[in-house]
Amino acid sequence: MSRSLEDAGLRPAEEFVLRFPHELSGGQRQRVSIAAALALEPDFIVADEPVSMLDVSIRTEILQLMMDLREKRGLTYLFITHDLSLAWILADRLAVMYLGKIVEQGTAEQVISRPKHPYTQALISVVPSPDPRHLAKRTILKGERPDAVNIPSGCRFHPRCPLAFEKCGWSADEVADELRSLSAGGLLPEIAGIQVQNPGTVAIGIVPGMTPGSAAANLRRVASENRDSRLALKGIADIRENGDAIRVTLQAWEEPVLVELEPGNAVACHLVTPPAESVPTVTA
Repeated sequence: MSRSLEDAGLRPAEEFVLRFPHELSGGQRQRVSIAAALALEPDFIVADEPVSMLDVSIRTEILQLMMDLREKRGLTYLFITHDLSLAWILADRLAVMYLGKIVEQGTAEQVISRPKHPYTQALISVVPSPDPRHLAKRTILKGERPDAVNIPSGCRFHPRCPLAFEKCGWSADEVADELRSLSAGGLLPEIAGIQVQNPGTVAIGIVPGMTPGSAAANLRRVASENRDSRLALKGIADIRENGDAIRVTLQAWEEPVLVELEPGNAVACHLVTPPAESVPTVTA
């Protein structure tokens, strides 16, 4: 493995340290990992967060080493990182993922300069700029990333998307939670109870003495006035009386697919309008 050690920046005389990994620094451990990978003489290397735990100075050395090896050995890297600014510098092509699914892909220039997906736009907006005169408007996503075991319906990014609208995949639970919040705030005094009836319907009870017609009319008004600040309310398709109660029906939704907008550039978002001609979908 001497050639691999030399390529990875380790002197042959230091080979003994491989037997004592606890004595290695972070940078040395990364070099050893690179040397071990090079020993197999690969053409393709998967690098999963290779510099995330390193100091800035050591990170630069490791990245320079990887780039030198790419040129020297003709390597191809699949570079996995949460640092979009780093991916921008290193990658020829970028694929942005959310909850295990690609939402945008293209050349580094296409994705960084002309981002289409709201998640990509939010990531780029918070990348630090070395120019103090460059005051970009930052998009800070609300809420926590959902559990990957329980993927949201429709577009999996919609619970945190500032631009989500009717067909993005609002569930009955999400709509019911917003209605309960409005009720707790005193905006729906006619409502006695809110229950999810099925994935597409929310059933609402009425306070004794109140008529379903007036309660439904107030609910329509409150939902309309608050839909821009409580986006889940956009998932409501219809509100109507149902005997002594109110029935709230949800909008139909679908999961967005990757659509190619131009050669090599694809986005999975309902906000993106595909070209006028027939466009093939891309499998992630």
